[in-house]
Amino acid sequence: MVIGDLLRAAAKRLDNNGTGDSYNEALVLLTIAMNCSKTYIYLNKNTAVGEDIAEKYKGYIERRANGEPVAYIAGTAWFMSLEFNVGPAVLIPRHETEGLVEKASVIIQNEYPDKADVLDMCTGSGCIGISTAAVFDHVIVHLSDVDDDALKIAVSNIQKHNLGKRVTAMKSDLFENLAGNKYDLILSNPPYVAEDDEGYLDDEVRRYEPPIALFGGKDGLYFYKRIAEEAGSYLNPGGYLILEAGIGQAESIKRILIRNNFTLIDIQEDISGIPRIITAKK
Repeated sequence: MVIGDLLRAAAKRLDNNGTGDSYNEALVLLTIAMNCSKTYIYLNKNTAVGEDIAEKYKGYIERRANGEPVAYIAGTAWFMSLEFNVGPAVLIPRHETEGLVEKASVIIQNEYPDKADVLDMCTGSGCIGISTAAVFDHVIVHLSDVDDDALKIAVSNIQKHNLGKRVTAMKSDLFENLAGNKYDLILSNPPYVAEDDEGYLDDEVRRYEPPIALFGGKDGLYFYKRIAEEAGSYLNPGGYLILEAGIGQAESIKRILIRNNFTLIDIQEDISGIPRIITAKK
């Protein structure tokens, strides 16, 4: 089968299954199977494909038709214009989370022009902390996560972006193993889906993304409460706590922060107008 026919058949298979942008997803998966660019495919649609590649590609298409996210099939996802390794042990990076890095970047640029120590807690793939380190060459970043498999992916991304001299990863259940450490900024996108809201999740998320990174207790606020109670002891004087919030959670998180003596609380909306990034100072 030639490239063009293979691509059309794959797009039709995905279209029949209702899996989003079927042609573009089929195209992306073909670039992965063939280890080539989209341009190569456009210019070589009449070129025959080897049976081994065709079978590999058909396997990718079946996985996608069954609902597996493209990022997990590809093993990579883009965040802040950087490519990150991902897998079922970590959440797929999302565009709205970029607002957290953008907010941290403004604070670092304005208040920490010479040196900054940053903690990315519940790091997953490491995309938040690594993206922050990639912007500033004077920033030291520490990644932490409770899950060993997630940390393996985070470490692979440190290596992928050649940041081993300034970014480290450690296992910790929130602040459990961080005694004695102090940071200028603590960044976190913690698990925040309420257990009662599981049925409202997209099918792909519910079936494929790791529950340990999704669910934040019955009301979704469990980790915010723990972080707010303990973060002050790990921040340098004047340091910042920056959190991503779920839909409808921002005001509740603000009250939690106030109860724990945080001040100068700012809530920033994402591109959809949802209050998403919460910044507080201790």
